[in-house]
Amino acid sequence: MTVSRFSRIEILVINAGLNSAGNLEMGKMDDFNWLFQVNVKSMVRITQQAKPYLLKEKENVVNISSYCAGTQVINCLFHCMTKAAVNPLTKTTALEYAPKSVRVNAVCPYSVYTGMARYVIQLKALPVYIDIVLWTRIQDTQSNTRTCDARM
Repeated sequence: MTVSRFSRIEILVINAGLNSAGNLEMGKMDDFNWLFQVNVKSMVRITQQAKPYLLKEKENVVNISSYCAGTQVINCLFHCMTKAAVNPLTKTTALEYAPKSVRVNAVCPYSVYTGMARYVIQLKALPVYIDIVLWTRIQDTQSNTRTCDARM
């Protein structure tokens, strides 16, 4: 639809992300499969579909990952696992597309106060200190106009 309307893709930003609170014991395979479908497979599919346009215009891809990709967060196992899969996807695609002058990068933001973050906090899925850190970060960045506010 974008290409038919604008005839090109100048930048592809893929901001796909869901979370399902839980750990190994309480996590359900249906939740894991759904998170993998949204958080990883959708990025692969969109990048594959955009590839011809990206190569033609020599444009950019930005994948939105998460700080969870490089750390462990209690009761967010599946989210951390799926976001961790985004980073090698980004790095490998960057290596493959670099000779064709297409840049591929990832952004790994810390918690952003979105509907998803409110949901996780309400479930008390994360320890209280995460809640405090999240609120502190929000208060610190409210005046910063460059703060990422990913909408779900």
